[in-house]
Amino acid sequence: MTTEETISSTGASAPDDKGTDLAGAYHELMKAEKAASALEAMLDNIDSKLDDILSDETFLAAEAALRQSEAHQSSK
Repeated sequence: MTTEETISSTGASAPDDKGTDLAGAYHELMKAEKAASALEAMLDNIDSKLDDILSDETFLAAEAALRQSEAHQSSK
């Protein structure tokens, strides 16, 4: 079996295709980086909203009332 046949049978690219493969891999990497950045921005937004909810006085009052109710139920 020749070297080209071995490369072809293993699914590796021929030497002429290395530049194309590298460019394709770089393009895919850039797409993945953009997706990761978008996801990170979404997570930051969610984190900010959760912080707002958890610091909201209404939420804190409801949480305190729930804990008081649970304590009252467990003391029976």
